[in-house]
Amino acid sequence: MPSQFQHPHFDAAESIVIERKLEFIRSKTYDQPYPELLARQLIPVTHEAPAGAETIKYDIYDKVGLAQRIRSYSDNLPRADVKVREDRVPVHGYGIAYGYSKQELRASMLANSNLDAKKAAAARFGFELRVDLIGASGNGEGLIGLLNIPSANVYIVPADGTASSALWTAKTEDLILRDMNGVTTKSASLTNGIETPDTLLLPLDQYNLAAVKRVANTQATVLEFFLRTSPYIKSVIPWFRCKAAGSGATDRMVAYRRDPNKLNLEIPLEFEQNPPEARGLGVEIACEGRIAGVICAFPMSVTYGDGI
Repeated sequence: MPSQFQHPHFDAAESIVIERKLEFIRSKTYDQPYPELLARQLIPVTHEAPAGAETIKYDIYDKVGLAQRIRSYSDNLPRADVKVREDRVPVHGYGIAYGYSKQELRASMLANSNLDAKKAAAARFGFELRVDLIGASGNGEGLIGLLNIPSANVYIVPADGTASSALWTAKTEDLILRDMNGVTTKSASLTNGIETPDTLLLPLDQYNLAAVKRVANTQATVLEFFLRTSPYIKSVIPWFRCKAAGSGATDRMVAYRRDPNKLNLEIPLEFEQNPPEARGLGVEIACEGRIAGVICAFPMSVTYGDGI
């Protein structure tokens, strides 16, 4: 433990004991999972950028050129070439801290017990919550999320339910199936089959509706029938962050390919706990991480459908 942790009211032996207890807390909480936060599961996570990066630059290459028929052995042939488009995204740092009072340290030493790890777990959760929020919607300061990728495809959900509504609660199972297929085939249609999604995200209410509403003349629910017949989709996943994520705060469904070659959640620096520092009548452990948000080099691989 670095020497900057100097507590004037403990002797050298006591300081060593306290430092070991804090080290135990720091290492114990480092890999605590929080499965209720889904961004890391829904978006491929990468750590390609160094922690010191302020900006990430990435290049997108495109091939140009089309062979032409040779006439009279002309030497005026079309030239094949490669075009490059350069994009940049910022990297933002996020911090959080936790600490222990002198009395908590004394009591831990007296009882020969470990310090309460709940504070450290709360700090880790605070960072993971920020990762989840940015993974979903960015931060409004340059970072983007899966639910607000610029230039993504848009499937216009028809308003042909009861009372000319686009809401699934006003639609038959056939119309709901039509909407699910419409959003998942949009990118393939626009790109001549280059972009094909494998995952469909739905708001919780719409997922539950599709999971219980049965297709006429079958024993299958809308969800089961869709997964059985869709040419592309392998997983339909409920995500509460899809609620009110669409245009005009409407509910949004998202079809995309869960592939790091299409999009990724870049985290140059994962949650890191710094050495404890004396703060008044106790110690504080500062924590930090660096996040670049979702990088989507191929926005046409993502399609939104709003108003369901």
